[in-house]
Amino acid sequence: MFKQSLRLALLSLHCWGSLIWAAGAQELQQPRELALTPTEAVLMALERNRALQVERLILKTTETAVKEQLGAFDPQLVGRAEQNAETAQRQLGAQPNFFDIFSDGQSYSLGLEQNFASGTTVALEASAVYSNRSFNNNTVTQQISRLGLSFTQALLQGRNPEVNLAQVRQAELAQTLAAYNLRGFAEALAADTEIAFWDYLLARQRLNLTEASARLARQQLEEARQRVAVGRLAEIDLVALEAELALREQELVLAQGQLEKQNLSLLRLLNPGSDWASYRLRLAQPVGIPVVQLDSLETHLEAARKFRPELQQTRLEIQRQTLEVVRTRDGLMPRLDLFVLLGKTGYAQQFTDSVGALFAEGAYDFAWGIELSYPLGLRTAEAGLERARLSKAQQEEALHNLEQLVELDVRQAYLDVRIAREQIQTSQASVRLQAAKLTAETQRYEVGRNTAFGVAQAQRDLLSAQLLQAQALTEYMQNLTRFYRLEGTLLQRYGVSTLLAETPASADN
Repeated sequence: MFKQSLRLALLSLHCWGSLIWAAGAQELQQPRELALTPTEAVLMALERNRALQVERLILKTTETAVKEQLGAFDPQLVGRAEQNAETAQRQLGAQPNFFDIFSDGQSYSLGLEQNFASGTTVALEASAVYSNRSFNNNTVTQQISRLGLSFTQALLQGRNPEVNLAQVRQAELAQTLAAYNLRGFAEALAADTEIAFWDYLLARQRLNLTEASARLARQQLEEARQRVAVGRLAEIDLVALEAELALREQELVLAQGQLEKQNLSLLRLLNPGSDWASYRLRLAQPVGIPVVQLDSLETHLEAARKFRPELQQTRLEIQRQTLEVVRTRDGLMPRLDLFVLLGKTGYAQQFTDSVGALFAEGAYDFAWGIELSYPLGLRTAEAGLERARLSKAQQEEALHNLEQLVELDVRQAYLDVRIAREQIQTSQASVRLQAAKLTAETQRYEVGRNTAFGVAQAQRDLLSAQLLQAQALTEYMQNLTRFYRLEGTLLQRYGVSTLLAETPASADN
């Protein structure tokens, strides 16, 4: 009877030999269940994880910086209204006497100004002035209307469109940097979620194996007591079996606690709802262990150089510093601007007449000139240029260093995958050998050539081998995940595009 029960127990314990985790083990009591596959778990985390939502909002924030810099080239509407009054005594002409002069008036102006990336500024202004002056009991009223056009062109500093658009381009690069940062965060989240999923499955498998082992120890102790009752076994032999059962029950408590911790860790990443900790996970379907044939190491290194977000970000930083060098170099040149002013003025006693006079001949003004501004000391501009050049050189060196670190990451991860695959094979062989050993020890016990403690020890050795096999399978899947993340292709393998920047769904739905 004991031998037949042992074989049934061995059959249930050897579930890892088929490389499949079963989902039908005993579940903890829970109000709600969440059935997921590893892929579904990763996609849920990418949709609902709180930390990723924060990163999405950071990316949205960078869009405002681009709009802010483009605002420098928006047209500006400028208006002004003024009222004035004056009382004074003045001499008029050759008269020796002073006359009391009273004046008051209003002026209104409305203009439109536009800056262009070419260093050009164009302004159009319309103004109206009303004045009323009286002296020596004589009153003079006048309305003045004017249309003016001004044109200013930078000839040296501020002339290059690349310089004038540098801050806009830098803001756009900052937005792209934030997008790569979001991608890197999402890849890390996807890897953490998948690794946590495999840890959860390992904890569940550990619990399943420990429960089966404890049941077998109880059955063995019960059968040993029956043997003692009929005089076929000494009572002292029960002590070892009772100690073994106590040890396995202790391991069972630890396995249950570890499963609960892994369940919470994974749920925190998934964020399935507002009451996220109340969920309990289970597999939606059995999970197989794939046989993955990696490409050549050089192929994966080339992919990492192309897709690793950190490398892309550093390259963008170099572009930003290049723009800063261009912008600060422009500050070393003097400011030399060409300006042209053209206006047309109408005079009359009534406002409407003064507007009409604008279209009559005469009463126009024209001016042009050059304005020069050059600081006698260039220490500020020179320091800014030198700082920009050093920052660019620093980023270039950082890129070379990062390329080496990325290569080291990929090479080590490539080696870890290979070692983990070999450990699966050795662990499978160890399970087979420990199962054969347990069978032999059991047969010796049946014929009286072995003690119950010897059988219990063989059972413990088999349990250890099965746990090591489960751990080897878990490490293999986790190492694959880490390898794809370090290669920078993990999101692509899940079919996730750059749409991560879109507004996420509410996690409470």
